[in-house]
Amino acid sequence: MSRIPAWLYLLFGALAVVSGVLGIGHAPSGIPKMFWAVITIAGAASLTTAAFITRHQRRQLR
Repeated sequence: MSRIPAWLYLLFGALAVVSGVLGIGHAPSGIPKMFWAVITIAGAASLTTAAFITRHQRRQLR
């Protein structure tokens, strides 16, 4: 399915979500908060992708 391993999606997702939440909390209003919100959403998408890859790999093993 993907040549990028699931653990890399998981690592990026966790780092992006944590940094995004911290960035939203500390950034001034406006564009900086929107930037950190986009980073948080990208992290959540990465975590979702890691879950789908892992589930797909488990189904192939059966």
